[in-house]
Amino acid sequence: RRSTTALGCRSSEVRSIGARHPTMPTRFLREVPRLRVLHQTVEDGAEEEVKHEVPTVRWEVIMLENAPTPQPNFFPAGSSARVGAGEWLVFELLMEPERAVEHVEELLPRAEWPTEVGSVLMFENESCRLWDFRMPPRGGNRLDFHVHCLSYAFVLLGHGKLQVFKPVELEGGKIGAEPCAVLERDHLGVVWSERSTDLVQADGISPTVPGALHAVENLLDTEFREYLIELK
Repeated sequence: RRSTTALGCRSSEVRSIGARHPTMPTRFLREVPRLRVLHQTVEDGAEEEVKHEVPTVRWEVIMLENAPTPQPNFFPAGSSARVGAGEWLVFELLMEPERAVEHVEELLPRAEWPTEVGSVLMFENESCRLWDFRMPPRGGNRLDFHVHCLSYAFVLLGHGKLQVFKPVELEGGKIGAEPCAVLERDHLGVVWSERSTDLVQADGISPTVPGALHAVENLLDTEFREYLIELK
């Protein structure tokens, strides 16, 4: 495991280009030692020049029904970018990765349960993995378990409510599902979960960190959406 060192912790500097406001409106959503999550908007007809003090992900939010998920963009520390009109989620990585690429490549295949923690893996590099997660109204499968091997955060796009299930061993060695929690957040609600240990215990069912192994079902009549980042 790598030693973790903090990077510069100032938020990205913003300079307006042809806009009426000196900086784009920025809403602070969540900060933990490894990650800062922001929401930013750029008004129609404006463009902002942004300098990234730390490694940063910028991911456009489009709330139109049936709109495809935009591709996230990763910017190294010290890089600059021009951001056009729209709504953006910003993930600022405040520390160096805890795990080397080789460790992650070894870790994930060793899991006894699926490690696909979203619907589509949109981006991956040596620092993070970015997932788009969508679940149709009243959708999901309580036996469709997955395990979180890396620390992660996700941001809800719209109001969402999930029933969370944990696996239980049934008679005859079969695996069943038991409700263990309800997760409900409003639009732009952030959930952070630290993973300091790996995988599951020797029985193959009990997670080393409670909640690392679970399945979910959508309790609402609307699509559940989130952007999820895993930190290496």
